[in-house]
Amino acid sequence: MNSQNRKMKSIIYLLFLFFLALTLPLLTNAFSLPLEKSKAPIYPNDGPLSDDAGDTFETAMSIEQGGYTGRMPVGDNDDYFMFFVQSGATIYFTLVSGMGRTLDLYLYHPSTIEIVARTDSANKKTIEYETLSEGYWRIRIAKSSGSGVYAFSLSFTDFEEPPNPPLSTELVYFLIIGSIAIFLLASFFVFRYLKKNVKLSIQFGKKEKSEKDEGGEREEGAEPKSTKEKPEHYSPDNSLRPIPPERSVIEEKEPVEFTENLEGHMCMICMDFLRKNEEVVQCPHCLVVFHKDHLEGWIANHHNCPVCKGKLKNKNSNSNEP
Repeated sequence: MNSQNRKMKSIIYLLFLFFLALTLPLLTNAFSLPLEKSKAPIYPNDGPLSDDAGDTFETAMSIEQGGYTGRMPVGDNDDYFMFFVQSGATIYFTLVSGMGRTLDLYLYHPSTIEIVARTDSANKKTIEYETLSEGYWRIRIAKSSGSGVYAFSLSFTDFEEPPNPPLSTELVYFLIIGSIAIFLLASFFVFRYLKKNVKLSIQFGKKEKSEKDEGGEREEGAEPKSTKEKPEHYSPDNSLRPIPPERSVIEEKEPVEFTENLEGHMCMICMDFLRKNEEVVQCPHCLVVFHKDHLEGWIANHHNCPVCKGKLKNKNSNSNEP
């Protein structure tokens, strides 16, 4: 019993570790918060005021991420800047103009289509836009009123290799529930298997104890029942399960009819419990009990005990049969 319990606990413990190893990565992925996209650092990069940006879409000045200053003198109404952005990146652009002047801000797609426009009267304008295609995007700074110096900063998140998309919530929940179901199902079958083995051991123990207790209480003159005769091939340590004898010392015997109430015991052929008033027979070699019709059917085809393989024959059968 203790050995069976230790074995059951060990298997359940291993199943629990397997369940944790399977579900922990899924739980970590399901409940971890996505990292917020961080803007690239902006470095001061004051260029010469005499450098004039292009006045048209085609002549736009190429720039990179950073901070810049520009000048919008009298007679200069537009400054164009261009920069390369990959698909999926987010553009962050901030324009600051001095007091007494108003500048408008525009973002253009590489195909020259206007995407975003900021034309309010604020001195600080910002654009934040996630691109859907890569190429050279343009920023246009247009004079609305006044002239003079302005400053702007450009940054964008640029992923050369986009991260793998996270698992959907539905898929994560499905995998978690499936893992739990597999774990419970495996635990059920292991528990059922071990429970059956423990029950068989208990049955053999009760049977042997009954034989010992009733052996000294046999009535005077009564013939000894075959079920009380302890076979010579029991193990030396008096274990619950009998050991089959060597084939050479087994003689062919007939099953013995068993008349005691064996309700609660199990037929080792059909693995069903024996019930009251059922015809039961016992193997004379190993003392295991069976339904009578089940063992007779077995002997007709195998001529031996299904448990200890001892030679058996049905009553009134011809001993010369193979």
